[in-house]
Amino acid sequence: PQAKIVAPTRHPVNGVYDIAVLGSGPAGLTAGLYGARAGLSVLVLGSETGLLSETPRLDNFPSFVSDQGGQQWIQSTKQQAASFGASFAPPGLLVSSLNRHEPKKEDENPHFVLEVPGQNSIKSWSVIIATGAKPRHLNLPKEDILWGKSLHSCAICDGSLYADKDVVVVGGGDAAVDAAILLARHAKLVTLVHRRNDYKASNQVSIDLMKKTPNIEILTPFVVDRWETDVNNELNGVSLQRNDGKREQKRIHCNGAFVMIGSTPNTEWVKGKVDLDDEGLVLLKGETGTSLTGVFAAGEVADTVYRQAITAAASGAQAAIDAERWLRKTRGVRKVVAQAEVVKKDLAVNVSRVEKSMSSVPVECDLA
Repeated sequence: PQAKIVAPTRHPVNGVYDIAVLGSGPAGLTAGLYGARAGLSVLVLGSETGLLSETPRLDNFPSFVSDQGGQQWIQSTKQQAASFGASFAPPGLLVSSLNRHEPKKEDENPHFVLEVPGQNSIKSWSVIIATGAKPRHLNLPKEDILWGKSLHSCAICDGSLYADKDVVVVGGGDAAVDAAILLARHAKLVTLVHRRNDYKASNQVSIDLMKKTPNIEILTPFVVDRWETDVNNELNGVSLQRNDGKREQKRIHCNGAFVMIGSTPNTEWVKGKVDLDDEGLVLLKGETGTSLTGVFAAGEVADTVYRQAITAAASGAQAAIDAERWLRKTRGVRKVVAQAEVVKKDLAVNVSRVEKSMSSVPVECDLA
């Protein structure tokens, strides 16, 4: 049988990685893969508990067919990136601050210093921010056990699960209105619940279309005050409370609910270092650049429109390509693995590391 080719882990020269990728979702893992494929030393840091890992099915990612959902995609892509030499920090190591270190000599290039609580700092010539965003919750009882099963934040991802069933959409912005319209193609009945009589949504055409769609009902001004479940903790309804001071409660049946009240980008740690908009999203310069030269951004941390796994992965590839071209321009072409004997010795080690990555054990790196 043909031998499987596995690249050695590319160790940072003088302790400085070419690219530090912050985030291990679809954007971060794809950036790590593309950076490693380009022959760069890459370190990926992040949690394994992102939004994609909670997805039980991943049906809209081309060529990926698996009943194991988003977690299987994450592990497969991590294995692929590791097989080309990317390094992975132990899961859960998160960067708390990013600083630009200015050189003391004129012939030296500036680099970035990333602080990780309880660990030695990490140095890199460039950084890709792919820390994603967290969908906002209503913070009601049972929400933690229902989320990802019958509570969702992406209609285009999970709407097909509710063919000929009853669903609830919570929210009054553009995302909620669009979700209601999209879900109406699948569900028997869509009930949109909004806390006010007027809408935050800015697209009046979509609002008018929603109101004309026969299997969409609108309940305003109401708020959800309880998720109703059966003895197996399966969602079977929502309890609603009127939100204008009048005493009125309703209970409506549903098989699933879509909480479309926005998301919070994971950018608090980088505030003041790169420019953010009012919502906390990274403001891009060009395709993936930021206000801080050498720092790039990808995925939902900067996406105001699509917020899909596949578009996040695509932007991760773009960010890695942009970072490689910027490094080529500022630092030239440098071979990152110097000794042939290191390559030979690491080859067998990395085969073992790649196999372990499928069991949620990442390729570890030395943070010293």
